[in-house]
Amino acid sequence: MNNILELFITLLFIIFFLISLFAISKRYGFRKKLSVIFFGLSSLLSIINYYYQILDPLPDASLFHNLALQTIDNHFYFGNSIVEQSFGAVFFVNFIIVPFYIFFGDNALNVIIFNNFLIALVYMMIVRISIDIFKYFTFKASEEKIEKTTEIRIEYFSFILVFFYPSLFMYRLFLLRDPLIIFATVLFMFSLLLIVKKNINFRNMFLFIISLFLIIVIRPQNAPVLFICLIFIILMIKNINIFYKIIGLFISISIIFVFSELQVFRFLSLINPEYLMSYRYSQVIQFNSYLPQIYYSSWLDILKLAPLTTFYYIFVPFFWLETSYEYLIPSIDSLFIFILFILLLILSVRQKFPKNNMKNYLLFLMIFSLISLISYSIVEVYFGGAVRHRMQQIIVVFPILIGWIAKKRSNYKN
Repeated sequence: MNNILELFITLLFIIFFLISLFAISKRYGFRKKLSVIFFGLSSLLSIINYYYQILDPLPDASLFHNLALQTIDNHFYFGNSIVEQSFGAVFFVNFIIVPFYIFFGDNALNVIIFNNFLIALVYMMIVRISIDIFKYFTFKASEEKIEKTTEIRIEYFSFILVFFYPSLFMYRLFLLRDPLIIFATVLFMFSLLLIVKKNINFRNMFLFIISLFLIIVIRPQNAPVLFICLIFIILMIKNINIFYKIIGLFISISIIFVFSELQVFRFLSLINPEYLMSYRYSQVIQFNSYLPQIYYSSWLDILKLAPLTTFYYIFVPFFWLETSYEYLIPSIDSLFIFILFILLLILSVRQKFPKNNMKNYLLFLMIFSLISLISYSIVEVYFGGAVRHRMQQIIVVFPILIGWIAKKRSNYKN
């Protein structure tokens, strides 16, 4: 009886999110068919995996579920269990999982369905960003309409890349915070693009601020990288009044340091070779690791080893090596990313980049992705951690590739 009730509540969630997708699609001119198919297929796969465990359960998913139950027990049933986790994990549990569990029962599937709704929104935003990048690559004005066939092609390219991105395909089926950080990252890209296009209004600024807040509170280690990149993009955007640039800098700095509270300052104060080395060593002991022999004795060591750690972070577990069934999907993910990087290399050589704000926007995306990849790689040693954490950096380049491929498939010549 409980299972039937749980499934009924889940179906109500799916219906609610489908109605929401219809409304958003109508508001922003998307074809409802693909967004509904995207969410519907994701939800169906999630339900099948939840009840039949097609993929092996993940420790972090069980951890988040138990943390939520402990939190509810402590607040409502006078429990005294100790909940000690990172700031981002506690935020995800307290503000996402716990409200779902309190109002709709402790069924993790409902949160997983919500995560799939967020990824459906990610798909829709990537379509919009890709269309603007296509216009930039074909020297069209941002307000200029594109051919219907090209727009449909971009939607299908986006569907394929986002839906079948191997690691995202796997991890969105579990109770994890990764879909939320990916949603926040793409929302940040989308709102920043609107601002770069000089659509500065309350809604766009609100989306921008919300995305910054989520990126930082979910993973506070993003703050230093985000801070550096934001200064770059704000200073580089042309044709925007100096007053707005000052306001933008002020808001960005305030959000980064206020919303992340002491986490950023603590993180910054700990950035030294000794701390980074001790963190790596602690992870090597706990997990099945790669590059366990690396040792940082100075900043020079970190700089010298950064190319190696970055290469491993991006591509492990290597698809060209034999791996067990346990690493089948991560190995496919490695091959997927390898192909993306080959395409990016070809794009950078063959594509012309007109000098305007969109060029600065694309440069920002690449710098943000690259610096974030290098920063994470310095301390990451766990195969699973690398596969999960790099998703938020890899998905940043999706719209660039989609816009470029759409240009190559169109009748435009340059």
